Amino acid sequence: MSRETFVDFCILCGCDYTGTIRGVGPMTAFKLLKQHGSIEAVTATLDSSKLPPAESWQVGAARALFLQPEVVDAASVELRWGSPDVPGLRTFLVQRHSFNEARVAKVIERLTKCSASGKQTRLESFFVSKGPRPVAAASKFDPFAKKASSSSTAKGGKRPAAAGGGSKAKKKK
Repeated sequence: MSRETFVDFCILCGCDYTGTIRGVGPMTAFKLLKQHGSIEAVTATLDSSKLPPAESWQVGAARALFLQPEVVDAASVELRWGSPDVPGLRTFLVQRHSFNEARVAKVIERLTKCSASGKQTRLESFFVSKGPRPVAAASKFDPFAKKASSSSTAKGGKRPAAAGGGSKAKKKK
């Protein structure tokens, strides 16, 4: 598969830059591109009622974003770490991108506390409800570690049946 075909595949699967075609997921997109070769050929064969409106289906613009992205020369960029621009952050997230104002305020509060502490925090501390922890106090975290299964329970949370296949013997009267 060429890079261009892969970009068409991504666009058909659904991306942030175009609308989606109802009923087309990864398997269908792959099959259609293999059969027809390009998005234009694919859309020519589909029912037009499934296609998104023309204003949200700008494949050429989406392709350009993927294939010729705007790139900044890294040598010309100077990064400086300082205090966050809280009003600017709030404006950017809430007013420009419609984030929930209460949630943004809560995160900004946590960010301000972290900035004031002067200690570096671990990434997973932002996913723990207790808030960020300093690196020295953080426990080892392995998101890929498998949880140990309990020998006392089987799949579904039920205790395994006793040898002999059975339930408790009923008392005879």
